[in-house]
Amino acid sequence: MTWTLSLPALLALAWGIGGLLAWDARRQVIGAAQRPWTMAALALVALAMALALLGVPAPWPEQVLRGVLLVEAGVGLALLARRGRRRG
Repeated sequence: MTWTLSLPALLALAWGIGGLLAWDARRQVIGAAQRPWTMAALALVALAMALALLGVPAPWPEQVLRGVLLVEAGVGLALLARRGRRRG
């Protein structure tokens, strides 16, 4: 079974994004200078996962993981944007 994007690579990306957002929620490690870059990276991940989800056929575990990554990147983007507005 060949997959376009490997499941372990997507799992590593999901864990990385989740870990970064959890770490930032606890200690606020993403400063004002890094916030735009992190938001841009999350937007690119969300866009890539949306395009892959809609345009590239894959087995159901990979499709589910793509959907989870899409939601995770979108929520992370929203959380960082909300925190940026709060801090001013």
